[in-house]
Amino acid sequence: MKRMFLIPAVATVALLAGCAMAPAATPSQDSLLGTWRVVSYVAVPDSGTPVDIWGKAPRGYVVITPTRFITILTAQDRKIPTPPFTAQDFANAFVTQISYTGPYRLDGNRLVTAVDASSAVTWVGTEQVREFRLEGRRLHLSTLPGPFPPGLSQLAGKTGRSHLVWERLE
Repeated sequence: MKRMFLIPAVATVALLAGCAMAPAATPSQDSLLGTWRVVSYVAVPDSGTPVDIWGKAPRGYVVITPTRFITILTAQDRKIPTPPFTAQDFANAFVTQISYTGPYRLDGNRLVTAVDASSAVTWVGTEQVREFRLEGRRLHLSTLPGPFPPGLSQLAGKTGRSHLVWERLE
């Protein structure tokens, strides 16, 4: 009789201990689906001061569907030129935005997008990897350590990471 009670008790303790030691679950794909509005975009150089890339309130969205990752991001303070538009007007607008899209997969806490279209033509055919975490209604995406893109003139030649915070709209 004691043995019959002991076996379930030991099994229960082992199960509870295993649950307590299990690593935190990675958010599922379903928890990422939807439309997100950018809240902040900060570049953190390996040495130096963090930089608000496109001002204190950048504009942009990420749309994550079951099969596709789409992002469009622009600067807060884009100057709207008056017609007639010049080549310089278009160049200024181009360097204050980024967009890319492609099918994606989750690999642990990494969102990996196989880029098939981008305003940064050198990204087409590559994989863009972002580490992610969810905190309530906020999605945090961070680039892997490495050189900053050439379009970020204030960080030209420097290495570090970019951190973006997005807020769920739907």
